[in-house]
Amino acid sequence: MLWPRLRLAAVNGLIVLILGAIFLEALPQRLDPSPPLCLLIQPITKRVGLDQKWNMFSSPDAKNTRIRAEITYRDGEMREWRTPDYRKVSPWKRFLGHRRSEWVDNSWGEDDRPIWPSWARYLARAARPEFPEADRGATVRIIADDVEITIPELESWTTWREPPEFNESRTLTIRKLP
Repeated sequence: MLWPRLRLAAVNGLIVLILGAIFLEALPQRLDPSPPLCLLIQPITKRVGLDQKWNMFSSPDAKNTRIRAEITYRDGEMREWRTPDYRKVSPWKRFLGHRRSEWVDNSWGEDDRPIWPSWARYLARAARPEFPEADRGATVRIIADDVEITIPELESWTTWREPPEFNESRTLTIRKLP
């Protein structure tokens, strides 16, 4: 009889923690009663996808970004991981992968640094699943490739079918995994 009550209390406690984290993340910084607490929970909420960004009325994107990773394994083999080219993905697969694509799209800013070590570990394992302990000793370089979005009033947009030319690259991080 005690076990169901403990389990219910644990589930309710987890719900309260999740809602509290979402609430703290959603507060504008000027209203935040405890900035150190938010800074403490941000790495956790970012990793599990509970971080909140309220920028509905911000200026539109000025660039498109694609992410790729160059992975060198301890045995010398190299692999590359890339975000999908969504022009070539079926609408159904885009729908199914929407949350993941949103996560990746929001993972390359300076405030996203806390997630990069565990993301590098995941990418090393995902790019070579047949290799035992693929993340051990791997070096992962996560790179953002950018292309500027033109202002439609100044220059006409090309069709969405025409691939963009990603002409700028910046290294987000290089991780040597233990």
